[in-house]
Amino acid sequence: MDKEDCSSFIYKAFEINTTKEKICITYEYELANQSIFKHQIYIIRKDFKLRPTSSNLIQSMVFNIGMVALINYLKLNSNTSLIIECLKLDDEQITWWKDFYSCLFGKTIDIKNTCDKSINLEKIIYDDNDFSGYIVPLENKDSCITLETLNLSRENDFCLILDDSKDAKKAAELAGFDSKNIIEVIQTWDKKIIEFNYNDNSALIAFIAYFLCYLLSKKYIAVSNGSSSTEQDKKYGKSFDFENAFRKYADKYLPTPIEYFSFLRPLNKFQVAKSFAKLTKYHPLYETNKNSNMITLKLGPSSINSIKLNSSYYLSQNNLIPEQEFILKKFLL
Repeated sequence: MDKEDCSSFIYKAFEINTTKEKICITYEYELANQSIFKHQIYIIRKDFKLRPTSSNLIQSMVFNIGMVALINYLKLNSNTSLIIECLKLDDEQITWWKDFYSCLFGKTIDIKNTCDKSINLEKIIYDDNDFSGYIVPLENKDSCITLETLNLSRENDFCLILDDSKDAKKAAELAGFDSKNIIEVIQTWDKKIIEFNYNDNSALIAFIAYFLCYLLSKKYIAVSNGSSSTEQDKKYGKSFDFENAFRKYADKYLPTPIEYFSFLRPLNKFQVAKSFAKLTKYHPLYETNKNSNMITLKLGPSSINSIKLNSSYYLSQNNLIPEQEFILKKFLL
């Protein structure tokens, strides 16, 4: 190993194991010559009818989840070099992942392959009836709009919750989903580090949801990112650019009929907030002050100093432009 490799971050291995209680995916990463990290993702099994987890396509999906899960570890030492030891990527994949990390970190990550093992993804002809229905990831209050507006089956479709979010689970239950239709996914971090969450789980959720859609024979992943998500959250995983890039990547390297899209993409943040305002049963889950159902929204240097709102459904309304202040004033008064 040369001097440059000694400061690199290495994606060494991945493994998937299935029991009656859970699906466990284990990733092994290494900060060269320093530490080995094990990151695990658990999917709690319920009364799910699953496809076998031993296929080449499943292996490819699990590997790609690991390319996102490593983000938090990659940031530990400000590394700019990533070595892949467990699977061979082609040039187009390497370019895609370089662009992905660049959008997340704002710097170039050099990716090197030291593995000759590749996965042969034979083209599979699927019947139209092989995939149907939805998985809806629940990331925040905007997901409640998707739950209530999209034509979902409470018996056959699924909600996806990452990292034991109690509010998300309550939201799914309020929407009428039984426990068996709520998929719970939990990450465990290597004990050698304090949990260092990059706090942009949207890309990770995209790859995990794609994997689960395939296992459960669902066709659609409906996330809940509006047109203002990138500006508002400054998270690449919520952006329209990522949505398009992920769809193209999945079409080529994870070939199935599964479709990924944001149900709320046509809506701006005001329209999203207005829609959530009507969903009063969810408001207690997202109040800023549990002792009060009133918040004050400051509207900047306009003639409106503050407007008191029932519940906190306008948490997303920050840094409003004058036109939005005018619409908001008209809407409220």
